[in-house]
Parts: sequence; structure tokens; C-alpha cells
Amino acid sequence: MPRINVIFRFLASLNLAVVLMVFLILSLIAGTTLESVYSTETARILVYGSPWFGFLLLLLAVNVLASALNRYPWKRHQTGFVLAHLGILAILAGSWSTRAFGVDAQISMVEGSGGSEILENRPTFYFQEESRPYQTRPLSFPWFKPSSDHPYTFTPAEGVTVVLDRFFSNANKIIKGSPVNSPEGIGLAAAHLKLEGSMANQDFWLFLGHPGMDRQILGPAAVVLQKASHWDPVLLRDLGPNILAILLKPEGRMSFRIRHRDQWGPEKALLANQPEETGWADMRFTLSEFLPQALPETVYEEMPLPRHQSSHPALHYRLATIAGTREGWLGFDGSSTARLGGRIFTLAYGEKQLELPFTLKLKKFHVGMNPGTSQPASYESLVGVEREGKEESAPVTICMNHPLKHGGYVFYQASYNTMDNGAYLSVLSVARDPGEWLKYAGSLILVAGMVFMFWFKKPNLGSRGSAPATG
Repeated sequence: MPRINVIFRFLASLNLAVVLMVFLILSLIAGTTLESVYSTETARILVYGSPWFGFLLLLLAVNVLASALNRYPWKRHQTGFVLAHLGILAILAGSWSTRAFGVDAQISMVEGSGGSEILENRPTFYFQEESRPYQTRPLSFPWFKPSSDHPYTFTPAEGVTVVLDRFFSNANKIIKGSPVNSPEGIGLAAAHLKLEGSMANQDFWLFLGHPGMDRQILGPAAVVLQKASHWDPVLLRDLGPNILAILLKPEGRMSFRIRHRDQWGPEKALLANQPEETGWADMRFTLSEFLPQALPETVYEEMPLPRHQSSHPALHYRLATIAGTREGWLGFDGSSTARLGGRIFTLAYGEKQLELPFTLKLKKFHVGMNPGTSQPASYESLVGVEREGKEESAPVTICMNHPLKHGGYVFYQASYNTMDNGAYLSVLSVARDPGEWLKYAGSLILVAGMVFMFWFKKPNLGSRGSAPATG
């Protein structure tokens, strides 16, 4: 019993409260700095949504509760003290409820379409075997990242093991040539090129005959890979005034021609690792590698966290069954399909998918332009709410400062995008805060407690004199 009393007194002590408040203030400073320098998402992952920050709030709640119980039974003049502590506990309970059950997501729709699926920016791993329901697993590694020595392993289905042995918080997607040795000739000739200069540095692969991957458009310049026998300057005139044509000759020999200021230069032999001038300012290019048979392979390289932009995480997986192993990379919002021993698996990595209990339908989207310009002055969505195919209410216009509130959710007009066919894609923010009323009530109780403490500092003993407050 004495030991329990010592622990209780420590949890109720002012010293612990001061230490917790100092750590809380430092954490908030760190979170605010990360949010201003990097992004809200980075601050949420590293601070506000982290387990250690939740533990800090829990310990603070225990300290406040123990401090209040330490003075029980309470006296009348301690009403302000009790109310203030009760208000703090209500605010902390509301914050926990928001962290655990709150929603901060988005939904995108075009005119005439509807949907009930919303996406929340919480990295999630998806696993599905054939047509079975998919399984989800939150995957975010802000501090301890998996590696080949310490992989992250789990078993989503019987006889199936998923191993994550690399994770990048922010990654750059690279398509490179992977050599193949096939007598059927399924591979493509591939060239690895580097373009360097004071204005830009580019590193990329080109694949002969691959639609869209046999050329690289670099603003006012373009680089193409063709067979020398098929080279025709007329077919390349739409690529712009500056063109670098890499020409593949029989037996793997290579040459190049450069177009500068609408004039084609002479054909020259191209050797590996030999820098060549382009004539475009100080730009030079180098053939780093040539593969006679290759296939495009997607890999990722780790990059520093971007400033004022969202990060793009990526992970390397290994899927193993008794029939064999398949490995590969998954970028954010990417998916992969693997067939092992007659079983088909789908793996994906991206935002967390949630389902609304009703369906939103975009009736009409309107963009108001500033007079005489193409700059948008305002934009709004006319949205209807449906449940089981029936409209629950009349359509409502969502615009700035005019959200839609329905079923505990709040929908704000966040942004819009213009699609290739000219149609508008309306983007709505979706929020649900189950702890909102607790935080409001706690704030009111806290203010009431402060009023009692400052306006009624001493107990009324029923006489002219009064005794100082204790406790």
C-alpha cells in the first residue's frame, strides 16, 4: 500500500505536470515547424499522429485526474479547481476521440457521377487473393524503417508471407532497363542517357519501339531512340526545334544526329561514356549504358522530404508462397499483381479507403471567372445525397464558407481539376470529428472553473473573516 501511495503522489505531482507541459510545448513547436517547412502530412506522421504524442496526452490526462482525486473529498471552495480539471479531461478525451475515430479525407466527382468512397491520407497496404475481400494494414514507418536486416513481416493468408525489406518516406520513381536473356527475343533495345548542363540535369532510359518510352520530352528539347534504317526527319518535326536522335545500327553500333534551330547536323558515331556536345547552350549528353535486350523495370530511390509539398513514400516487398517468390516495388497509389502456383495476388499501397453510409452525386459544377480573364474567381458544386438510390434531401450548393453537413460528416469545396476532355473534376474535403462536442464542452467547463477560481478565491465561512483556501 505505501508503494501504491508513492506512485499515486508522483502521478498527481506538480513536478510531473511541469515536465509534461514542457514536453508538450516542445512537441507543438516541432509540429508547427515541420508543418510550415514541409507539409501538414509530415507533421501529422512525425508528431500529432505518432504513438509517442498520444502517450504524452494520455500521461497528461492521468496527471490531471490524479491531481483532482488527490484532494478528494472536495470542499465547496474547490469548485473552480474541480471544474478546471474536469474541463481539461473533457478536452483531452475529445482530442483522443478525434485521433481515434475522426475522418479527414477527400472525394472527387465529375458532373453526373456519384460515389461513397472517400480517401484519407493515411498510408495503407492492401492485400487481396483473387476475388476474396481485400485486407488492409496501416503502413507508416516515421522512425524505425524496415531493412534487409530487420524486415517487417506478416502473414495475410494461409501459406502466404509478405516481407517488407525497404521503405522510403519520400522516393523518386525511376524506370530503368532490366536485361533479359530470352531466345524468343521478347526484350527491347534500351539506352541509358544522361543530359547535363547548367540549366538542367536529366538521367533516363529509352526503349526502342516502346510506345511512349522511345522518347523523352524535355521542355524545348526532345530525345528519341530509333533504328537508323527508320530515321526520317519529317516524322520528328512535331517534337520541336531541338531534337537529339539516337540511331541504332546493325550489330549494335550506334550513332546520333542533333537538330538545333530547325537544322539537322551531320551523323556522328556514338560511343559509351563519351560526352558529346548538343549545341543547346552548354548541354552535353552521354550514353551511359546500352542493353540489346531489356525490359522496363520500375525502381525507387530515396529522396529528402520535399518542402511545402506532400511526400511520396515507396516500399519494396517480397511475396512468398510454397510455389515460389515474387518481389517488386510499390509506390504510393501503386499496385502489383503476382501469380504464384496458380494463385493470383494483388498488392497495393496508397491512401486509406473509407465508405460513407450514403452516396454523394454531383449534379452540376460551376466555375466563375474574373471578368476579361481566364482566372477562376469562385467555384461551387451542386450536390445531392442519396441512400439506396433515393434522394434524402434537395440538392445543396457547396462553396467557400458554405459546407454541406450530413450524417455527422462535413463536406467542403476544396479544389477542382480540369480533365483532358474539358470536364471538371470537383474535389471535396470530408471531415468528421466525433470529439468536437467534448472539446467545446470541456472548453466551457474550463472557463467556468477559471471564473470560480479567480472570482471566488476564498471560502465563505459565514462570517466577516475568511480563511485562506487549502488544496
